[in-house]
Amino acid sequence: MKHHRLLIGGDWVDGDGGTSDVTNPATEEVVGQAPEASIEQAHAAARAAVLVQTAAGQSRDPRIIVLDRKLPWERAVYEGSLNEALFVVYPNEDGTAWYCRAIPPEPNSFGQRLALPEAWRGLRDEAFWEAAGIEDGVFCHPSGFICGARSRASTIRLATQAIAAGAHQGT
Repeated sequence: MKHHRLLIGGDWVDGDGGTSDVTNPATEEVVGQAPEASIEQAHAAARAAVLVQTAAGQSRDPRIIVLDRKLPWERAVYEGSLNEALFVVYPNEDGTAWYCRAIPPEPNSFGQRLALPEAWRGLRDEAFWEAAGIEDGVFCHPSGFICGARSRASTIRLATQAIAAGAHQGT
């Protein structure tokens, strides 16, 4: 039998409410198992959308959405028509680092509305600090879709600098 996942809040997840048999109505043969979602899973997805919209509405710059926790934000960006947004800033699970993630141009895309500066890509630690001018900078992915720093303020500065660099380059 084939195991299937649930699409909740734009993410494929395993259900946490057990499974149900999927039967062929013509033969009544069990042809698979379907996961069941709990109310909590569905509520979490809806709550994520509200939190993203609220953060976007409170942002000083509509191009940068700052979240106070990691959560599934992509669907809320597209369904909420947050078309000006270029970056989402959020903490890691234990709050020891913050990430600046470039928003893809459309769902499930590997592109970015605005990539992080070429001069930062693939750098870590001191080399990244020097290139970005952020002393607590941690890294920038070689593809330019995500970078990070130790503090919220520094990560917001990274997003702001990336926007300025993109405007300077005519992107």
